[in-house]
Amino acid sequence: MKDAMVLRNSLAPYIYTAARLHYDSGVGLLRPLYYEYPELDEAYDWAATQYFFGDDMLVAPISAASSDPHPYVGISRKDLWVPEGSWVSWGGSTTHVGPAVLTRNYTLSEVPILVRAGA
Repeated sequence: MKDAMVLRNSLAPYIYTAARLHYDSGVGLLRPLYYEYPELDEAYDWAATQYFFGDDMLVAPISAASSDPHPYVGISRKDLWVPEGSWVSWGGSTTHVGPAVLTRNYTLSEVPILVRAGA
């Protein structure tokens, strides 16, 4: 719980800016992929498992048990669609260039988040 609160507090400037943009434009803070990429079929295909949080964060929560058995308990395999451009995994450890589909393992306490490079 403490980690979640620390994360939220560290995102306060981003959330404030995104909330102001929401107020000015009427576009929600959380929005489907096809709002950003309406011409791409992938945006519709992945809309059930990923969403944008503001303009620059792509979130893909783990909402189901992994269909691929993993030898370690508490690990879930997740596929993520990476849109065109450069994206950085939350924590800044890895840069991904899209369009691509990534397959990664996550613990149950992790939330897969990609941040637009330069954001």
